[in-house]
Amino acid sequence: MFSDVVMPGGLNGVDLARVATERRPGLKVLLTSGFPDPTSRGIAPLDDIRLLSKPYRKQELARAIWEVLTDEQK
Repeated sequence: MFSDVVMPGGLNGVDLARVATERRPGLKVLLTSGFPDPTSRGIAPLDDIRLLSKPYRKQELARAIWEVLTDEQK
């Protein structure tokens, strides 16, 4: 799953990821945000969820997706 941390409508990407992984254990999650520290916006800590900070290049996105899908985080 790939989502932004900040979303309209009251649900944020961290909460969405938690709900999704509860329903589908083992689901791979990559979140993105323009805020270097989403917790400063009142969003719960990311724990072990991978965060890709904006702005990013296509190559960085591709690498982050690869790392999440292969559990190869550096």
